[in-house]
Amino acid sequence: MNFFTTFVVMEQSEAIITVVIPVRNRADVVTRTLDSVLAQRVRPLRLIVVDNGSTDTSQQVVADWIDAHAAPGFCIEFLSQPKPGANAARNLGLEAVSTPWTLFFDSDDVMLPGHLERVIQGIKDHPEADVLGWDVMGYAPDGSDRIQRFETQNAPWHNIMHGSMATQRYCARTDLFRTAGGWDETLSTWDDIELATRILSKKPCLVKLRGEPLVKMFRSEQSITGPSFAASADNCCRALKQMARVYPRLGPISHVAMKAVILAADSVRDGRADAVNIFKEALRTEPRAFNRMAYRLAYRWRMLGLRGAARVFKPLLR
Repeated sequence: MNFFTTFVVMEQSEAIITVVIPVRNRADVVTRTLDSVLAQRVRPLRLIVVDNGSTDTSQQVVADWIDAHAAPGFCIEFLSQPKPGANAARNLGLEAVSTPWTLFFDSDDVMLPGHLERVIQGIKDHPEADVLGWDVMGYAPDGSDRIQRFETQNAPWHNIMHGSMATQRYCARTDLFRTAGGWDETLSTWDDIELATRILSKKPCLVKLRGEPLVKMFRSEQSITGPSFAASADNCCRALKQMARVYPRLGPISHVAMKAVILAADSVRDGRADAVNIFKEALRTEPRAFNRMAYRLAYRWRMLGLRGAARVFKPLLR
């Protein structure tokens, strides 16, 4: 069987949105994710799954699932992107999208029934929108859960500090993803925050869909972000440097530095002693004494294990 092909032919212009899912070595969980897309009542619907060089049985699992569930009105395309990195897979999927809206989703998360129905209704109700967002429920490896919110007010700040435009929290016009430059294939952590920074620099119209969270996000030790801040600190710093190039169009560059300071404290607390250099670099490159004071206070705050440093010390930033 040729895994990588389109299994159902339909008039692509009929569909409003395409769901793009990259997959790498997710044979044990990807069916749960695909089943959650299948359960959505929206038809017609396009789904693009991109295998990213899986070495387990993910390819066969996805192919078997498509054979079992492809149907008229549910167009499924299975592509292969052997170039390493989920962002390379996402970009290949984005190239194949022909609908006006795109929604990226991860292969270990779940949509609850009604999610896409609410999204499609939101698109119809808000023709002015370029980005539609929603709250999601996040689950940590220890089983704890927390609502993770999409914010339209002060969106650049909430994105960089709280990941309010993380992958599962929004969809956007396909042309907006493309004009923003797509996913940065050099990044593997905070890549969604970085992409959202470029999207926000285009000054899009943001609309939030209200209601209970209809997406479940599961973070595990196998997640891209890794099991701790210490494990991903270097990758996070690379993303912050990319964001710093764009952020002055959105707000004070001190916002990026504050994020770096919080990352440094969290990484040191996780056992990465050399991450203190991230904090020192923020101080060294900051010309404003008031900002340096804010960074020091935020660093000490986080070193004590206290939450909310971004909110508490934002008023001090210039």
